[in-house]
Amino acid sequence: MAQDSRNIENQERGGNATASNHVPAAGVLRIDTTQIRQQQSEEPVIASPNGESSGAQTGPGGGAGGFSQSPGLLPQDSLSLMQLKRLVGEGGRIVQPEYAFEYTPSDSLANELSEWFSYSTADLSLLIGGAKQTFESTYTKLSLAPHQSVPPQGRLSRWVTSKDVKRRRYITRCMDLLDQADQEERVKGLEGLSFIAQGVYGELHNQHDQMIWIKRNNKLLRKVGVAEGVFGCLRKSLGREWEFVQQTTAASNGLVNSYDPDELLTQKAWNRRELKQAMTVLYFLIEVTRMVSDEETDPKNIGLDEELESFRDEIAQLPGEGGLLGFLIKNIARVRWEDNVDIALTHILILTWKATLLLFGSPQKHLPKVKQFARLAEGLSPEVDKTQITANPLDYYLFRQDLIAKYPAYNPPKTLFAFDTNSYLPSLAGHESSSRPGGNTDVLLGGKGGGENLASILEKAVHIATPAPSPPPSPIGIGKGQKKQNYQTNQSFPFMYPPADDEGGNKLWENDGGGVPKSIKEAGELFSRRTRISLAMRQLWREREAFEKYGRGWQVEEPRERKRGWEEEGRIPRWEEKRLAMVEEVYQVTLPQLQSLVIVLFKVMLQSITAPPAAPPPAPPPPQNTFADEDGKDSSGSKQVIVDPVTGDVDFAPSLSLRNSWNIFGKRRNGGENNGSSLGAISEDTSDPVEWEKQREKERAEREAAEKKQWEELDTTRLREIASKAVTAFFLVLLKWFRVSHVLKFEYLTQLLWDSNYIPLVLKLLNQQDIVASLTAKTDRPERAYFRICNLHSLSPQPLASSTESSSPDEACPPPIPFARPIQQHPQPTSSPPPPPSDPLPEVITEFSWRNFFTSINIMRILQKVVKGKSHRNLALVQFRSSVILRKPLKCPQKELRLYTLKVFKGQVPYCGRKWRQGNMRVITSIYLHCRPELRDDWLAGGDVDADVEEAGPQEEALRALTLFYNVSWFPKSMGADLGLLEEERDFFRRELMRMQEGEEAEEGMGEREWVGEVGWG
Repeated sequence: MAQDSRNIENQERGGNATASNHVPAAGVLRIDTTQIRQQQSEEPVIASPNGESSGAQTGPGGGAGGFSQSPGLLPQDSLSLMQLKRLVGEGGRIVQPEYAFEYTPSDSLANELSEWFSYSTADLSLLIGGAKQTFESTYTKLSLAPHQSVPPQGRLSRWVTSKDVKRRRYITRCMDLLDQADQEERVKGLEGLSFIAQGVYGELHNQHDQMIWIKRNNKLLRKVGVAEGVFGCLRKSLGREWEFVQQTTAASNGLVNSYDPDELLTQKAWNRRELKQAMTVLYFLIEVTRMVSDEETDPKNIGLDEELESFRDEIAQLPGEGGLLGFLIKNIARVRWEDNVDIALTHILILTWKATLLLFGSPQKHLPKVKQFARLAEGLSPEVDKTQITANPLDYYLFRQDLIAKYPAYNPPKTLFAFDTNSYLPSLAGHESSSRPGGNTDVLLGGKGGGENLASILEKAVHIATPAPSPPPSPIGIGKGQKKQNYQTNQSFPFMYPPADDEGGNKLWENDGGGVPKSIKEAGELFSRRTRISLAMRQLWREREAFEKYGRGWQVEEPRERKRGWEEEGRIPRWEEKRLAMVEEVYQVTLPQLQSLVIVLFKVMLQSITAPPAAPPPAPPPPQNTFADEDGKDSSGSKQVIVDPVTGDVDFAPSLSLRNSWNIFGKRRNGGENNGSSLGAISEDTSDPVEWEKQREKERAEREAAEKKQWEELDTTRLREIASKAVTAFFLVLLKWFRVSHVLKFEYLTQLLWDSNYIPLVLKLLNQQDIVASLTAKTDRPERAYFRICNLHSLSPQPLASSTESSSPDEACPPPIPFARPIQQHPQPTSSPPPPPSDPLPEVITEFSWRNFFTSINIMRILQKVVKGKSHRNLALVQFRSSVILRKPLKCPQKELRLYTLKVFKGQVPYCGRKWRQGNMRVITSIYLHCRPELRDDWLAGGDVDADVEEAGPQEEALRALTLFYNVSWFPKSMGADLGLLEEERDFFRRELMRMQEGEEAEEGMGEREWVGEVGWG
């Protein structure tokens, strides 16, 4: 310390600091000043008037900053502010590039159509090759004119060159086949329609032409009206599938004696063929119609596309409760109760998701318009301006209560809801309310905190004057050893008394608002102007009032029926009303199956978690033309895979590409090694040609089995990704549309997701996978893509441009040995500076998996909707220690994924401790930067957390009670409610009133008789 003090004194006097005196203290942060010293050495030397050189800055001692430093002395370890700014500016910030992913409700039309088809050889041959063969064998005959019975000799009709009348004739006759009792005839008609819906790829040359004909043919199929006939085949085939499941279960339990497995397999094969073709036709119809309408319709004309609306009405009016969507949801929910289920569930999930988008509308285009219509129907403004910072009525009510408690003479603007009325629901919290903004569920307890409902003293008829507090004791004389006492006003006391009158006798408290500071009045007026009522709060408040009336016996009418405005007015419904009515119908029909639906879809998502962690996808085998032409061979003359169209059995025959994909050294063409004994090299000492041929056949069979296994693993992973994508997108669409229809529909579905352990499922999913690796891993292979296989069946099949496709035996030879040293050409000197040693970072990252990004964002959006505004559920996230796991999605620089992850974090911050906040300041800063704030947004400051925790349980219970009341009162049959019991409950108060009236009448009769008796006796 003495040495340090001497150094300081020497510096203050401008003395020289020697190396022996300059001893840095232990633990002091060292800053690298080599760049600064280098820059200072490069600065020009300025000559002083006396002939000496000096630096840019000179001090009294001749050195920089007033210190004389010799070359042998150590420089000072400190930086000025200007030097630090120079370092930061010259260093350059490394900005992490973001992924070039734009979130949309679905992918492009070509990608969505490709995801419908798996990589299985049997499925591709069934849906593509089988449809082509059936169409080519039936089109010429079924498209004949009515006066013709036999087609012309040697002339085959083609779809592309036919007239529209002939095409319609063929479609109509295929529809007639769908009504046949023979299943083979129905399959023939479905395969003809399927080939047309897929764009008659057998008569085209490339993918561009196929996409044009896909749009044109599906438009023609819509006009003819094939949806109802195809849906009938779908219902029959799915019904048969459930019969097969029951037969298999009965046979396994020994309940059926006569059981022919071969016959059952044949029936299953034909039924599976009918089911897949029917779903393929419906999928192409729905997806092409929906995507083409989205591309061609102007945003101002949303909902006015006549072709889309007419087709939507046709799908909505299909026979059965709920139409196509209700039928599919019921079949998915049925999987929960069946054990031996062997149904293509992935196709059903994708079709359900697409049917929901068609019937309800696109969440990006139709949903905002329908929400505006619903707000106007409720008497609200068309939409909430999201460019301004707003607050909900409950937040303003709490702010108003605080102002009245502080300034009783101030009368702020009224609230938009009558929160002052006490609720009969219990409130366990104290009088101090939480300062954080509340959600919709806080309305159930009459405001967050359940404190006293204060009112301005100006509104009260009688003012109760409270006595002034006793003054403090007189101060004692200040002596030598006594301190002066400070007299301060307790800020927690309200300002009870208005200011005095002015000289003219005018009451200032009536003119200036009771002596309230101007800033307080401005805050109250600003808060009241920025208050916005959401559609959800208006709907929730109405149901809360009906719930309280019913509980108190004020409302005893019959079960409520939703009245449709267009039916009462006798007019044609608007397109917004049709979609809201469809949401209502689907919810009513599927209400008993919603819980089973959630459980089944969670099992589908769980398959991607419970699956064994696979290594990175192996390199695909050499591309093969595995689909035979009419002569049974491809362009290379190799024998191809033969698939039985009925049973689906595959006969893997040796092909030329497989034969040339290995060599005698046991090496693969792509550089990999064979798997030891299973794919060992052929011995060179084999003298017997027969043994050599057998060994060769064995190696070929093993190689084909290994390649088949690789394709199966890749296809399984891809199907899991597609199924997860469909499940998460379907959940998100339901949540969005249920919230617009009625907020309690949305709350009921979120309760089912919560009760089915959605949060542990998501946390387990994020914990077990590398989010960055999963978002960049691609499982699509161009050699098995849908349009690639269609091109192989087209008029101009094109080989896949790949280096691995070549099968020349010369590739196994090493490169030639050069006999001369290559001449090195020295580059000519140029005046331009050399390029940087490392490539600059790209602005955006384009290599990623669109499907996995879409699924991950949907998962986080669903999680945010489940826990938003729910203290009970956010506390569960804190108990699960989810903050560690939820940091993984933040590693991916993508705006939607980051935004919804931060929103989930924002709900947990109030319940995390100070230590957690200190260690996660980057997350908190990101929340401030990316999440839209609210006017009363004190999520970081905390508040009365204990009261909020105590209220969490009652809030959740009150919300569930209100949701049950809504479902039972509006949909008693779907809830399985006993109408007789409900009628008895409604009659309870009526019976009590009748008893009270009878008792009063009896008392009046007794009084009259007593009075008459007294008069007569007298």
